[in-house]
Amino acid sequence: MIERKAAQILSVYWDGKLPVDVHAIASRMGIDVRCGAIDESGRIEVREGRPCITVNCDEARVRQRFTVAHELGHWSLGHLQHGQRLFRDAPDSFTLAAGGQEREANAFAAAILMPADALRYVMQNGVADSLESLARLFEVSRAAMHWRVQNLGLFANL
Repeated sequence: MIERKAAQILSVYWDGKLPVDVHAIASRMGIDVRCGAIDESGRIEVREGRPCITVNCDEARVRQRFTVAHELGHWSLGHLQHGQRLFRDAPDSFTLAAGGQEREANAFAAAILMPADALRYVMQNGVADSLESLARLFEVSRAAMHWRVQNLGLFANL
């Protein structure tokens, strides 16, 4: 379901270029994205009737991109309830015990930033041939690319 929802959003809002411009997708979906001095990596909330994502300006660009995609996941998967805020923890407070909605938002973020078909294409056509080159091309962390390639069963292709 998560892969399908991400693919649906990509088909409507993505221009097909790499790296995926997650800020443009958010904008096309009517979601404001702001950079702020906040304690967590990011959050989504409804302000004045519009969804708004705030990301931590002090974090690395690849982390900010993943955070925007993660918060888009919360929105797209219907996790945000009226009057609620959802947060993405700062990197130093990350735990593997994240709840189901957090795992779902992470899976959605990976699917948006590293679309399976695009990833397979660049790997099959020799555009990128290592985790590092894939991570650079998709503008994600090496760790995020590692998990995405593993979860898609593409590790043997590297």
